[in-house]
Amino acid sequence: MGQNQTAPRFSLESGGSITTSYVLLTLNAAHEIGGEEVPSKRVHAGVLVIPIKGISGLTSLTVKVTRDANGDEAVTEEVTKTVVTGQTTATSGTVALTLNTMLWTDGAAFYVWVKSDAGTATVGQAWLTWRRA
Repeated sequence: MGQNQTAPRFSLESGGSITTSYVLLTLNAAHEIGGEEVPSKRVHAGVLVIPIKGISGLTSLTVKVTRDANGDEAVTEEVTKTVVTGQTTATSGTVALTLNTMLWTDGAAFYVWVKSDAGTATVGQAWLTWRRA
């Protein structure tokens, strides 16, 4: 990948508030990024990145990925990761999960389920890098 290229990725359809109950984030295919078309059935998932803002009493996120919007068909295990807060802004942070796994989908979306250990935050963007399987 060249210096000015962005990795192909799935991008967040819409953001929302993260609480101690699971919140659904739908990642849709970003077809134009990196000049790659998203494969219709499977991808090799790289890194799932979830930047958050407005952190209040939250120190970690529990995340799982499913291939259906009901959350019944998990394609990753449930993982709890500590939020890495910003250097200059403690109310902003990021969780990054290295998936390094094959994911199958019936369409061009993955469903990310996120919940906090305590407190709240807001997510406005998220992405999953991928390459052809």
